[in-house]
Amino acid sequence: MVICRFENGDEKFDRSLSSFISCFSDRFVGQLYDDTRWNCFDFVIEFMRFTNFRNFTKVAFVSEFMQKALNNAVSEMAEILEDGSTADSDRNMDQQSFAVSQFEIFTHEYRERKEVPQCDHNGSQNGSCCSSPSSSGDCKKRIVNATRKLQRAVLALQRMPDSDVIKDMLNKMREISNDLNEHTKQEKAEFSTKTVPLPDFDPTDMKLLLGESEVPPSRTPFEEVEESEQLRKDRLESLLFEAEVMLQEYDHIKNGLNV
Repeated sequence: MVICRFENGDEKFDRSLSSFISCFSDRFVGQLYDDTRWNCFDFVIEFMRFTNFRNFTKVAFVSEFMQKALNNAVSEMAEILEDGSTADSDRNMDQQSFAVSQFEIFTHEYRERKEVPQCDHNGSQNGSCCSSPSSSGDCKKRIVNATRKLQRAVLALQRMPDSDVIKDMLNKMREISNDLNEHTKQEKAEFSTKTVPLPDFDPTDMKLLLGESEVPPSRTPFEEVEESEQLRKDRLESLLFEAEVMLQEYDHIKNGLNV
């Protein structure tokens, strides 16, 4: 813009620029340079004044030469962000739809393998089916019985003479009782797309797309849940065993005091 007003533009422009830099050399000294008072924009404005082009303010310069370009840039950025937002929304909907379909597959498999009665082909004479053996009812009874016994023992221990042994036993019994209650809550919790470890992609589709050797082996959500349930069962057995040990120690202390 400034160069165009010079005849023999390059030569005269170079001389004007050299003169300008010479006059304002103090502005370019590293120790004195302050980008809050003198930056590239200030350089352009001052050079235009130096060449008597026009006495622009920064606001006037932006309004006349840059505002349209800025508006176009803002408009394009808004369109890009809108397109990106739409794409993200579509992607989220696809992910949610896939998660729902995978959850339906999981619930169907879970019912098929956990809840459907199985026939006793060896012992049944009339072809009737019986439910597969389940220990869930027995486990609930064992938890309730152990919890009640622990609560009664805690109340009895609180009335005994205070000692470190009694304190340790009380703390341990309360801890076991709390863990048993937590186990009961976990057993009552229902499955959902948030609690079941659903896959991020369909392994079968990925094997068809990439080849079987390129897709790492993975377990189904049912297998993941089955392992988690087994770990909870093992933990429950451990808690019930600890409860029984503590109750036996309590009986030993109680019998010793009675003697």
